[in-house]
Amino acid sequence: MSLVSQTPIDSENLADLDGLVSSYEAFSGLGDTEQFRDLNFGPEELFFISSCVKWCATEPAKAACRNTSSDESRYGPWWNRCNFPLKNMEAFAEAFSCPVGSAMRPTAKVPSGTCEPDNE
Repeated sequence: MSLVSQTPIDSENLADLDGLVSSYEAFSGLGDTEQFRDLNFGPEELFFISSCVKWCATEPAKAACRNTSSDESRYGPWWNRCNFPLKNMEAFAEAFSCPVGSAMRPTAKVPSGTCEPDNE
């Protein structure tokens, strides 16, 4: 499954993945981070949750923010802009204990910076 040059959506998905990987590497380099006592999420879980907050919207709000009707065909659905990078990062799956083969921890992943899934 090659994602390069398939559609603009594929390019956007790969860019989202590469951006999240780079951000996660910077986050990981911070070392120990404080735990928020009132939240039931650890620092890594909060990192991944925060990476998707920008995609949270109700349908009417999402539609109002679009510039053109072609935005969806260029960028894909908002939920995939969140899920595609996350399900292709092993660190996410480990942080949330996703079972191997589940929707958010598929056995074939698209590694950051490449166009072919990693079937390891």
